[in-house]
Amino acid sequence: MFMAWMCVIDIVVGLVLASGVFEGSFQWDPFKMFTVLNALWALLYYLLEIRYLQVGGRGVISTAMRFTIFINATGMALIGMIYLGPMHSSLVGPDFLALVLIQYVLPGLMFLDYLIGLKNTFRKKHILYAMIFPMAYNAAALIMGAAGYGFGMAGAKYPYPFLNVEQLGWGIVSANVGMLIVVMYLYCRLWIFIDRLGKHND
Repeated sequence: MFMAWMCVIDIVVGLVLASGVFEGSFQWDPFKMFTVLNALWALLYYLLEIRYLQVGGRGVISTAMRFTIFINATGMALIGMIYLGPMHSSLVGPDFLALVLIQYVLPGLMFLDYLIGLKNTFRKKHILYAMIFPMAYNAAALIMGAAGYGFGMAGAKYPYPFLNVEQLGWGIVSANVGMLIVVMYLYCRLWIFIDRLGKHND
């Protein structure tokens, strides 16, 4: 339960910082970003998990939810380190701290929670759950962007560089999305393989 509380605190502080309230006004733009939306999903999971444990539950409340938030959070942390550096370089002050807490510290806490928690619970059927959210997000971002509605930060049409149809064209963006699907599927299978190496402990 301690790690669940640590994740809750990290998410809440990160969301408050991202919202811009310390800069004098509430900003909705950060809540369009995939990492922040996944953090909100993770917040719901950990609050439910805490309540579940408080009433005497054992293990985890939902292995599907646990797998989904874990895969998406750690996956986005890797993408952030490898690919999104230039996009994040302009962030300063509370925005930068929010990025660090949500995109990097939270996945780290989830990884620690996984190391000390239940093992041998990830299944192939969970892959679909993990992939639905990012695929739906990408589709919504492309549709909204193509329709002229800003889905990114500061009114940008697209939230991430690899989805920017205006700069890359539909061919390259389609290839990027296809590659993302393949890489994410392989990433899910990798964690299922790793998870099966562990003991099924309580």
